[in-house]
Amino acid sequence: MPWYYDIYRYAQKIRDLGITTGCAPGYFCPNDVITRGQMTYYIVRGILDEYPPPTGLTSNPKLASGASLHGNAGSVPLDIYTSLNSSGVLGACSRNMTIRQCTQVYLANLYKQGVRELRFFFGVRGSFYSTALDANGNVNQTWLNNLGLFFDDVRGAGITQVTPNFSLWGTGDGSPVAQTVQDCNLNSVTRYFWITSPFAAVVSGGGYVPDNSYPHDSYNCSPPNPFFIGWGKIYNLVDKVLQKTVEKSLIVYELESLPEWNSEDFTIYARFIYDNKHGTPGTPCEINRVWQDSPTVQACMRRAMQLNGFSPGAATISAMETRTSDGSDCTSVYGDKYRVVGLSGLHAAFMSGRLGRTGRNQGGLFCEPFLDVQEQLANDPQPVPTLIDLHSYVCVGISDQNLDCDLTKSGQIISDEFTKLSNAINNFRIHWPGSTVVFGETHNNDVLNNSDIGHQGDVQCLPAPLSAPLDMVNGFNASNLAGQSVAFRPFAILAPDSHCVPWPPTWSKGNGPYATQ
Repeated sequence: MPWYYDIYRYAQKIRDLGITTGCAPGYFCPNDVITRGQMTYYIVRGILDEYPPPTGLTSNPKLASGASLHGNAGSVPLDIYTSLNSSGVLGACSRNMTIRQCTQVYLANLYKQGVRELRFFFGVRGSFYSTALDANGNVNQTWLNNLGLFFDDVRGAGITQVTPNFSLWGTGDGSPVAQTVQDCNLNSVTRYFWITSPFAAVVSGGGYVPDNSYPHDSYNCSPPNPFFIGWGKIYNLVDKVLQKTVEKSLIVYELESLPEWNSEDFTIYARFIYDNKHGTPGTPCEINRVWQDSPTVQACMRRAMQLNGFSPGAATISAMETRTSDGSDCTSVYGDKYRVVGLSGLHAAFMSGRLGRTGRNQGGLFCEPFLDVQEQLANDPQPVPTLIDLHSYVCVGISDQNLDCDLTKSGQIISDEFTKLSNAINNFRIHWPGSTVVFGETHNNDVLNNSDIGHQGDVQCLPAPLSAPLDMVNGFNASNLAGQSVAFRPFAILAPDSHCVPWPPTWSKGNGPYATQ
């Protein structure tokens, strides 16, 4: 809408108050007709200063005592952090605001909901407008300065803890380089390499996946990356990021160097624990803060945390909850339930165990996933992590021939399933006693602020029912994990032009995805 319209400043005001963002990102459409239903939302937001959920849905399901609410910002466009949002990089923000101003609104809303810890992603080589390292592996000073501004805004909003998440392979690292190499059977094959990744990738399903050649033995026999910049460059970046958090008076709650570990399908992920193809065994991580290449990746991440005054056990890797099946409860060789088999993989890696997937199948599930795998991680046991980070979407049953999980169930089924999942995690803690459980990327309970008003949060990204967040929270509250140290990070992100979770979400004014007691 042009600035010379009579109602321009009024439209700006109701946008700033969060009452509406207009008919489309950056547009008000003053001559468009609105429905009585839409007007109801505007009046309630403007007069009562609140955002009621869709009919029949309880607002702010309360987490049991001991549980805290954390934020999940997704990828932050640090390369252009002070630039105008003129091209609509942040889809639901005004194009007259800077990326930084949009982020400040988002952070202020998080604080009003009780959020004091924020997880965020950044690209290492250009993903989503974030280039932390140049082509030679040196830290980009402009990027680092913008990271400092972002940290200023996080601290200014009252949020005191952060979880940096590195994108070290795939889309986080620009474009790959194709190379002809020998596979595990000594055949000439094409593999794809990113300069910040310790392993090769293959094309599968229209995209790239880690090399899983020679069934599940890729950790041992997949070729090294001939273009790899070396762990020393990556450790140096980690150290710079951690130093910046200290400078800005923030605490690193968790250092997540690999999201959603999947050693069932890709044993090559073990190179993020102990890189058996790059570096020399026995090489130290750093000498007088000059970082060296070392195969003991996770130990070096912990060393970086320790040097900067943070808990070494908070340098960790997140796992995914794998699908579950009604009435079926497989157990792994580690004694925990199949529902947390991703944690079994992490346990195997940290404690020098076996990795991979078995061919045995029971009721659509792969049971005892490590029993018949010959591959074992060749490193000394790492210190016990102080966090168990599990990404969970309440997967129930089997929905298709690809054995994907069914997200369409609701009510008591979801609640019961999340209770079983929570109990399984609690049983798993015998391996890592006293550790804090982090439920990452859970369903959220927010009401959207675009044309999808009346829908709810990220559940429209997936075939999940609107009641899924409440069902999930009820299940957790009924579990034996309730009352212990647990953090929920609902999946609501700072995203570009997202039809699932537009940014910034409207769960402001203290009306967030969950409430804590």
